[in-house]
Amino acid sequence: MLFWDILFLPLPGVFETPFQTAPLDLATDAFFPSRRSGINRRLVEIENGHGPNILKMTYERENARETWCVGLNWTYAMEDLLEIIEVAVFLFRMLIQSVYWALEFESDL
Repeated sequence: MLFWDILFLPLPGVFETPFQTAPLDLATDAFFPSRRSGINRRLVEIENGHGPNILKMTYERENARETWCVGLNWTYAMEDLLEIIEVAVFLFRMLIQSVYWALEFESDL
């Protein structure tokens, strides 16, 4: 839900019907390059603490309609989703730090 607007960007050729649950390029090499700037911008927003607000906006807009989307389950409560986001951000930070430390250690060898 944090990347909803990026996932559903109206790019040429990726949506042929309003009933699709994902863009046609989702599992292709073209997905990331065509959305790179939006994805990178969103990662910065999440890192800066805006993840909960982005999640709430998407949840409030789409939950009532239970919009179908690949990999999405509307049965989770907002509180559960916020907790998941908190843990995911923590794990992401730990991953980034471990990569940074590994690169620093490698350069010291």
